[in-house]
This record gives sequence, C-alpha cells and structure tokens, in this order.
Amino acid sequence: MKIKYEFATETVEVDVNQDFGTIIEDMDREEYNVNHRETRRHVTMDTRKESEWMADRSGDPYEQINSSDMSIKLADAVSKLTPKQQALIQAIYVEGYSFKGYAEKLGVSPQTIRKQHQVMIEKLRMLL
Repeated sequence: MKIKYEFATETVEVDVNQDFGTIIEDMDREEYNVNHRETRRHVTMDTRKESEWMADRSGDPYEQINSSDMSIKLADAVSKLTPKQQALIQAIYVEGYSFKGYAEKLGVSPQTIRKQHQVMIEKLRMLL
C-alpha cells in the first residue's frame, strides 16, 4: 500500500504494509472528523450583523448612560433579564458587592459569578 504525504513544496509516496496503511488511514479520517467537528461549532462573524456582535465604544460611557434615552433603553433591557441576572446587577452595581463577596453570600465560587456576569453583560449588549 502506498501512503501519500503532501508538503508545501513536494509530495512524497511511501510504501507500507497493509496493516500499517489501514492504521494511518484511520488516523487521518479521525483527524479530519475532529477538525470538521471543531469548525462546525464556530460561527463566522460574516453571518451576523455588526450591531449584534460589536458594541459602540465611541464616546464617554458615563455620558451615554446619563442620557435619558440610554437610561430608558437600559431599564428596558434590564427588565428583560432573568431575575437571577437582575439580582446580580443589584448586588454588584447597587449594593457594591465584589464578585468574591457575592459568591460567598450565595455559596458559589467567584468564577461562577464572573461567568454569570459575563453572560449578563453580553445579553445586555445584545438588547441595547
């Protein structure tokens, strides 16, 4: 059995016995399948509208929030969050808890609170 190796500058064929060739073909097929599975999980940014994945980072964020129009939009977006996410906003931004402090209050790890915060922020960006 001949196995073909393709390099950037050349192609080489190597003679191997049937058993070894079958093993190499199986490994190549498995590698292809793993790579194919990985690419199916990812969504290219070309398929999304820019407004869906890119936040407006121009201008002063405090000035943007203080504008009445933005305050209304923010209140509306927060109302669409889950009660758990709203409680997270209340604890972190109103009551002044740190991630660690809030995690201790709930009996979870600080990483859990960070992840929930990250998900909540992403959801708010999508809603705004």
